[in-house]
Amino acid sequence: MGPTSIGDGSRHFAALRQTAQARARLDQLSQELASGRVADPAAHLGPDATRLTATVSGHSAAEAYSAATTETGQILSLMQSALGSVDAARETLAGQVVLVGPSTSDAALYRVGASARIGFETIVSALNTRLGDRALFAGTASDGAALAPASDMLAAIVATLPPTPGAVDVETALDTWFDDPAGGFATSGYLGDTGGAATRRLDVGQELTISARADDASLRDVLKAAAMAALAGDPDLGLGTVSRRDLMRRAGNGLLAAASPLIESRGALGAAEATVDQISARHAARATALAMMRNDMTEADPYETVTALQQVQLQLETQYTLTARLQGLSLVEYLR
Repeated sequence: MGPTSIGDGSRHFAALRQTAQARARLDQLSQELASGRVADPAAHLGPDATRLTATVSGHSAAEAYSAATTETGQILSLMQSALGSVDAARETLAGQVVLVGPSTSDAALYRVGASARIGFETIVSALNTRLGDRALFAGTASDGAALAPASDMLAAIVATLPPTPGAVDVETALDTWFDDPAGGFATSGYLGDTGGAATRRLDVGQELTISARADDASLRDVLKAAAMAALAGDPDLGLGTVSRRDLMRRAGNGLLAAASPLIESRGALGAAEATVDQISARHAARATALAMMRNDMTEADPYETVTALQQVQLQLETQYTLTARLQGLSLVEYLR
């Protein structure tokens, strides 16, 4: 049997296939030259491709944890700001209430009471602070408000008073409503979760507990004292002048006494913020280092890329020349 020859048609199609392959390689090299990155990292690295996979996975994890720490930092910052608003309202109201004395008129008491109601509303609003759809002081039940509206809470307290209340009646009603674990504030004032504290995962094996809630004793004491001042200046309760002054004095003492526990709560949040900042810096450094490693492994050498590009261009020009010659072959040309 004689040798097998390849017809002109087969040569033509083989040349077309080689041309297409060269053009694809040319496009790939052009892309690598423009981007500075190899188009096929697995082929480029060979056995080291698993190291690239681990690097990319580590970088993704670092960025995910970095996003979590950033959001946690935002939560803590907003909570700190909210407690700052609570403390500012407490301090302002305390400054007004402590000025009430034996000679303070009913008109002045009513004005302080009106300011106290505004202060109570400000405190409630601050404790209902949200980040997006998340209530920050409601524990793990973050989808709803942490506290009921201020007007609803004051109305609920007033509803427990006798028809003609005195200072003792008001103080007892406030103590019962705010401190009874089975009713009042616990069931209709605080609307959040009373279970375990909310936690945030910030790294592998590292979680942060955010325990500050609107039902904390330190915040309930502020709310109770502000509510006492608001009720003491409420003209609709029918309190006597002496009872109003007495309640204002007790409210002032409560507002001043609440300062220290509130400072401790803010200090705990500050410590948590410092921890998050440290972890966030660690994630940022890790993500940067892994990104540099990934870039080093997938970087296309510009000299090698240009050299390969020139070779492919030469190959493509040669292929075009051969293809043109094959297309020019005919029986007439052969017989000549």
